[in-house]
Amino acid sequence: MRYKDFVRLAGFTVLIICSACISFNKDGSGIQFSCEPGGVIRFKNQAIELVFDSLMYCTVYHLKDGQRLSLTAGGRSSRGTVPSHFIVVEGKEVKNFEVDYPALECSEVATGFGRGKRLILKGVSAELLDIKIEKKLTVELYEDYPDVAITAAEYMNLSARPVKLGDIFSSVFVLSASLVNPALAPNQLHAFYGNAGRLTPQIDTELPVDYEEENYTGRTVEVEGQKRGNGGIPFIDLWCAETGLALGHIETEWRNLYLPIRVGRDRRVFAGVREDPSLNLHEPALLAPGETVKSVRTFTCAHEGDFYAPAARYAELMRSQGLDFSTEPAENDYLAAWCSWNSYCTLDQASKNDVMVTRRVLERVEDQSRLGLRMIIFDAGWFDNQGDWRPNADPRAFPGGEDELAEVIEKIHARGGKVMLWISFLTADPWSEVAEQHPQWMILKPDGEFHLDRWSGYTMCPSLPQVQQYHRELARRFICEYGADAFKVDGMYTCPPCYNPAHGHDNPNESSGDFYQAFRAFYDESKRLKPEVTVMVCPCGTICAFNVLPYLSQTIAADPPDCLTVRRWAKLYRALKGPSSPYSSDYVHIASGKMRLPTAVGIGAVPQSFQGEPPEPEVEEWYRKWFGIYRREMLSKARYENLYDIYYDKPETHVFRKEISNAELVYYSMYADNSTWSGQVSLRGLDPGRQYRVVDYVADSTLGTVTEDKPLIKVSFEDYLFIKCIPQ
Repeated sequence: MRYKDFVRLAGFTVLIICSACISFNKDGSGIQFSCEPGGVIRFKNQAIELVFDSLMYCTVYHLKDGQRLSLTAGGRSSRGTVPSHFIVVEGKEVKNFEVDYPALECSEVATGFGRGKRLILKGVSAELLDIKIEKKLTVELYEDYPDVAITAAEYMNLSARPVKLGDIFSSVFVLSASLVNPALAPNQLHAFYGNAGRLTPQIDTELPVDYEEENYTGRTVEVEGQKRGNGGIPFIDLWCAETGLALGHIETEWRNLYLPIRVGRDRRVFAGVREDPSLNLHEPALLAPGETVKSVRTFTCAHEGDFYAPAARYAELMRSQGLDFSTEPAENDYLAAWCSWNSYCTLDQASKNDVMVTRRVLERVEDQSRLGLRMIIFDAGWFDNQGDWRPNADPRAFPGGEDELAEVIEKIHARGGKVMLWISFLTADPWSEVAEQHPQWMILKPDGEFHLDRWSGYTMCPSLPQVQQYHRELARRFICEYGADAFKVDGMYTCPPCYNPAHGHDNPNESSGDFYQAFRAFYDESKRLKPEVTVMVCPCGTICAFNVLPYLSQTIAADPPDCLTVRRWAKLYRALKGPSSPYSSDYVHIASGKMRLPTAVGIGAVPQSFQGEPPEPEVEEWYRKWFGIYRREMLSKARYENLYDIYYDKPETHVFRKEISNAELVYYSMYADNSTWSGQVSLRGLDPGRQYRVVDYVADSTLGTVTEDKPLIKVSFEDYLFIKCIPQ
């Protein structure tokens, strides 16, 4: 993996010489290029247009219904704006690059993204006294991605001496909602953040003044005594009711970088991609005369609605490069689950002495089966040591060792249940057998000490073939010897850099980039041995790392703080992994609130419970009702359709389509958390030429009939309303 890509000055072919106003669209693809000598340069597709001035400042337009909408305050005439791509050299920003108009290039291309056109702009900046930097900006538009621009920049040192390289900024824009709606303040934008290591903030109407979030998406680093950064999905999105702009990087390999969002005193919003070379190189980056540094490839997506559309676009762009997030679901992935955690383990969760009380777990299996919860999760306390993952020999757990664990799992199978084992990759307790026998596998810090993870365990280096093989062997033992049906891989974010000299890393960051290798080894071996196996990855409290997504079959809300987060993550993961991909709501016990289980059922999530003691009769009836609705309607298998903005459309509405007996039902899940909602709603997505009967399938009542051209229906509900439209 290369984090520093220097290339020598090379020749290039001039395809377009701007001596007059030129338009380029000879193949009729809809991708158009035009320029005015010394003036505006336009490059547009069906839904996005980029306009550059003579210093490469860029304005992005969303082309929609004959309108040109832009959130970006481009051009030098707007105070505080910056070019879309610039660099920091010797501690100073180098931003103004005079376009070399005779060197403009526009050519047809065919890549993994399909057919399109590539525009190349070049220019030199002499802002600093004895330093000259040339920028080569490449912009690509593709027929299959009419709303996306793909960009990358190269910076060449034309100075006579080496220069110290600082931050590299890409796809940077200053946004204002006022540009598309004068009634809005500039910062009245909703925001989606793809970074991990933090929860997405609950932002209802606007980003606050002086708000600043760096959105670090790389490996864990120490910042002011705190650990920051745990991977995630490397894109951000800002939108209002009229339009939105998403941006991020589309490298298939790991990158340590930031996607900052900042709100100034004037309420305008700065957003973009920032690379800090020191994070990737671990040394001052010096750019020698004639050498070039490349930015990451970034994408910019102009869209309407919330973050679903750009998230789906991001997944498509990654798939076009060979990184497919989607996986083939199995029946196990849709089984409602019950978890033993915090119910039948010792209460000291912070210790290494958790014990799963097996007798009590087995006593509850029959109760869960009656409720339809067939997946039984063995959580904390089933194992002895992290890293070894053998059954806990405590008399309350599995005193008979591996044979007894296999017997217990077989008993659950005989009752119609399945078993999911809680595990965590790469971690090894210092006293574990694997740590004592293979200390050479472990990641070392620069001072030669072992790195300690969040559970105070050592961390195995995923770059080592031996470590990858060890995770394959774990899968074989769990499935072939114990009989496990599923796995919950918990607490997984990313991996620290490895300074172990025995590993022969060219760069310490290789371990971070190879983090996914343990997941791939375990997942591929598990699926080979048992195709119906479920592999869930739970990055507690946040979003899964993008390069892990291909190696899990069930995503999860991961300790959601509220019901909106459950629904937000459902939209995100359906966009990334497919509209019918299995998604777990995480725990929905009644103590977490009356809305948790209805939220899970209505959003098409696979519900989990960790209700401890047998519930009171009225509580059991509540469980029985909602788990029964889940099994009857099975929205978890239905196809999600992105027809409503999760924030701007009221009431909040989610749509699913499901084929039953040659008829396609359309489901609508409406939410008004902890409040009531009354009024007319328009049911989007109905097929033309059909009449539908509208049924409240929770209350089992008919609300009326609708058609595609008469989709309005009057409703009044508290908290939620779940309806299905049945074609007549």
